[in-house]
Amino acid sequence: MGAYKETVGSQDQVSVAYGGLNQINFLQNGEITVSPIIIPRKQLIDLNSHMMLFYTGIVRTAENVAKSYVNNYDKKKRELLMMKGLVNEAITILEDGNDLSDFGKLMHETWAIKRSLSSVVSNSNVDDIYDLARSAGAIGGKLAGAGGGGFMILFVPPEKHSDVLKKLNKLIYVPFKFDYSGTQIIFHEPEKDYSDLERKRKFQKIDSFKDLEDIQ
Repeated sequence: MGAYKETVGSQDQVSVAYGGLNQINFLQNGEITVSPIIIPRKQLIDLNSHMMLFYTGIVRTAENVAKSYVNNYDKKKRELLMMKGLVNEAITILEDGNDLSDFGKLMHETWAIKRSLSSVVSNSNVDDIYDLARSAGAIGGKLAGAGGGGFMILFVPPEKHSDVLKKLNKLIYVPFKFDYSGTQIIFHEPEKDYSDLERKRKFQKIDSFKDLEDIQ
C-alpha cells in the first residue's frame, strides 16, 4: 500500500472515507473510482438487519496473509474473475430489490472461492466458527479483510439471530449499522442504547484470543 510499501489493500481506507455502499474499482494506472450503489431504502434496512459481525479472537497481520496469495495472482485469474462476476450479481440483487437470501448465497460462494486463494486465508478455527454459524441458520458469510482471522461478517435471517448468538456465545458480537457520512470529526451522539448488551457481556465467557501463527 502506497508509501508504506505494504502488501495490503486500499478498500478499507476508501470505504471509510466515502461511507455508504459503493462499488470501488482499482484501475491499473493507480486511480480509484467510487460509484454509489443506489438501493431502495427498505432493501437497505432489510440488508442491515441480516448482517451480524463477530470477532473471531484470532489476531493476525493482514500483510502476512495477503502476501500468501498476492504473489500468486497469475495462477488464480479464474478465481479472481469469478469473484468479480459475483460482485456484479450482488449489486443487481440489491438495486433491483430482489430476494436478499440470494445475496447471502453469493456471500457463501464468494467465501468458498476466496479461501481457495491460499491455505492461510482460512484455518480450522475459522472453519469451525463458520460451520457453527451455518448450522444455526446463517446463509453465508466471510472474513473481513485479508483473511486468517479478525472479524467475520455473517448473513443471517433476523429470526435466526438468537440461534447464531447461542452457537457463537464464546465470541464477541459487534452490532453495527451502515453509515453514509464517511470520514468526519466525531462527537458523542447516542442513537441506540447498548447498555443491556454490555451488562450481558460482563458475564459472557469469551474464548482467549489466539495469534494466527500459533494455530497454523
